[in-house]
Amino acid sequence: MASPVEVSECTTLEIDVISKALADLPSILEDQEKGDLGENERIALSQEWDADMGTVEVVLDPAYRAGQMTPEQAERYRALLHRLKEALPLIERLGFARPGVSLPS
Repeated sequence: MASPVEVSECTTLEIDVISKALADLPSILEDQEKGDLGENERIALSQEWDADMGTVEVVLDPAYRAGQMTPEQAERYRALLHRLKEALPLIERLGFARPGVSLPS
């Protein structure tokens, strides 16, 4: 069984990975619109995004709602949700999966 420290480190890592994926979306869209993104690469990026959104839904959101994040992680997760909400138009233009969690109003 994973120790609380290992779980905490994994949570931080997952937030970092998804934050980076979110930051990459504008350049992916630019490449897609310029025709510099091959179909196989676009599919691979879409699948990676799907996996990231699965992590949000299955790992991060339940941990947040159960109070299993440190205060810093919880703050970063809330900020990530706000960024996901702001990125919805971009996500839709890419044809990527929408987050499967409630986003802030």
